[in-house]
Amino acid sequence: MDDEPEPRGRIAYIVAYRTMRRRIDQGGPLSENRKGRRIVERACVALDDVASRYVLMGCEDALQGRPPRW
Repeated sequence: MDDEPEPRGRIAYIVAYRTMRRRIDQGGPLSENRKGRRIVERACVALDDVASRYVLMGCEDALQGRPPRW
């Protein structure tokens, strides 16, 4: 496990991970999940570097089927 991130990074990761897992668990085609990830990636432009990095990590972990890091 990685070192514990600062609070805003941890929150961003958890929200992104849970949102992406929910989309996957709903059984939509993978292309829909990728579309969802692109939407999240574009939204990251509005976030600071720390939060956006953790959002992307959360999406990637969920898509790869990994357990949450924290």
